[in-house]
Amino acid sequence: MKKMKNFNLKVLCTLLILPLVMMAGILLAACADKNYSARFKKDEYTLSIGQRIDITKDVELENITLQDLYFNSSDPSVLSVETTNPLESNSKTEIKAHKAGDVVLYVYLRGETLDTVNVTVKKQFEAPTNIRVSSSGLVEWNAVTAIHDGKEVQATYNVFVAKS
Repeated sequence: MKKMKNFNLKVLCTLLILPLVMMAGILLAACADKNYSARFKKDEYTLSIGQRIDITKDVELENITLQDLYFNSSDPSVLSVETTNPLESNSKTEIKAHKAGDVVLYVYLRGETLDTVNVTVKKQFEAPTNIRVSSSGLVEWNAVTAIHDGKEVQATYNVFVAKS
């Protein structure tokens, strides 16, 4: 009788625990299955200082929505990220270029990095103004700046020899 009682208890425990273990395994497998993605459509972006773009239009989504995502810049002083209506279906995320430089833009889902893209911010070249030519052939203009090899340079004068 005692053996029968122990056997029934073991069967009962097995019948109760086995479904719990199976459900836990199914839940873990579902959480581990990564069948979602977010990818930038371009390999890199180049923006001018002051330029803004809606980056949400340049992200390909699979099995997730824009509301699930979070965007971040590696240097907000160069490129900032601004999201409007983050929890609504009309949400959008814009990036804005502030100063020349190179940054990485990240897209996250619950802290996991799904994709990155390099962004270069360039200063727009300013055309020279107030161009003057002296009688000796010296050409002068107002100073302009540009970015060369990641540094701001200033073009002030250029000399041309006037031939008689």
